[in-house]
This record gives sequence, C-alpha cells and structure tokens, in this order.
Amino acid sequence: MKIIHISDLHFGMHNPIIIESLLEDLTSLDPDVIIISGDLTQRARPGQYKQLLGFLQRLTMTLLIVPGNHDIPFDNPIYRFLHPFKRYKNYISTQLEVSFNNKEVNILGVNSATPYQVKDGRLSHKTLGRIRNHFSYTSKQLNILFFIITLNIFQGCIIP
Repeated sequence: MKIIHISDLHFGMHNPIIIESLLEDLTSLDPDVIIISGDLTQRARPGQYKQLLGFLQRLTMTLLIVPGNHDIPFDNPIYRFLHPFKRYKNYISTQLEVSFNNKEVNILGVNSATPYQVKDGRLSHKTLGRIRNHFSYTSKQLNILFFIITLNIFQGCIIP
C-alpha cells in the first residue's frame, strides 16, 4: 500500500507552478491514499477554498484531510469564534476527523486546530480518548495518526 502525506498547501499564498508540479508527481506516484494535514488555505477565504477544491478534484485517489489553524477565518474574530469551521465544512468536508482502515493500515486524522488561539494547537482529553479508543482495536495493522499544529509536549525541554 502506498501512502503520501502532504501538508501546508496554503492556497492563497501558493505558487501555481509548484501546485501543477505536485499534481504531476502525485499522479505519477499513484498512491492508494493521500493524507493532507491542514493549513490548506492561507486565510480561510472563500476564493482560497475554491482554488483548493479545484486542486482536490483533480486527485482521483482516496483523500484523508483535516483542517489546520489557517483554515479558520483569521481576519474576522466574530466569525472565527462563532463559525470557525463553516467554510471548511462547506467546501471540503463536514467531518473534522477522518479515518481509513483496511487489512494493512489503520489511519486516523484528528483536528487539533482551535479558534481560540492563532497558532499552536491542542488535543483535548476527549480527543485523546478517541485516539486511544480508535487504535485499541487494531491487530497487525500499521497505525497512523495525523494532525497539524505544533503541540507543546516538549515545552521546557532543552533542545541543542
């Protein structure tokens, strides 16, 4: 099974030449699954989501997508807090978490973006419980968990 992971497409700040090259590479590599972990757009604007949708519609393989902090409106704080994932749900998917399971792999993508902070992310205790539960039933499959956002799990550690 062939799986490709991409992230941080940032439609709205993207280079169309690079996107075309990426499409060619993805098509020639012919993966079974493409994982796309967030920051799909630069500022979650409708035009950026439309550009992204045009890109996604050209991919014929299974896509597993979760949003990132850039996929929540940044410019309008009221909209950000009241409807953080409305545009993502309108253009991409109503699901903020995704999974894929077959005899070889068990994949779970969770949403770690939150409208209450502009950067970094968080996995709530509830989400951690879902992750634990999801992977507790696998046998010999390869388990893959994906999300976007730096989690401060190493805060306070000294890294040379």
